[in-house]
Amino acid sequence: MNEQIQEQMYIVTAPCWKCDNTINIAVIKGDVKKRNGFCGPEAFSEEEKKLAENYDVIIREHHSYIREETYYANTCPHCNTFIGQHYLFVDYFVSAVNGDYKYKIIDII
Repeated sequence: MNEQIQEQMYIVTAPCWKCDNTINIAVIKGDVKKRNGFCGPEAFSEEEKKLAENYDVIIREHHSYIREETYYANTCPHCNTFIGQHYLFVDYFVSAVNGDYKYKIIDII
């Protein structure tokens, strides 16, 4: 039986961890085999980046000194800081689905 899991983009509205201004961030929940279940902009296709940007998500390339790599990440439009991969899930996605932040779900076709 080949059941494909519907992939969905979550747009979470929350305060920036650095400047406390409101930002929108994007995360995709989907197929465990394809995306390990969840991913941030580092694994978005160009079409998915454009979809996120249609919901006022700023995605830019940043260098993480902790991970010693450069990748695409959700970016605050006010202070230009980025939401790293770990914090994206722990502080934003989980908090949103637990009711701390507002979020929208968009089905990815």
